[in-house]
Amino acid sequence: MWNDISGPINLPTHWGNIRIFGFTDTSRNITQLALVIGTDFQESV
Repeated sequence: MWNDISGPINLPTHWGNIRIFGFTDTSRNITQLALVIGTDFQESV
């Protein structure tokens, strides 16, 4: 499914920027999904 993604998918949320990286592991033929939360996390409590 995740064949070739040029760059990260930016999801601007209320808590901050969420970057999703989709890439394929050709060595194991397993699709992996990495979720990275940006450092601009804002606490709104």
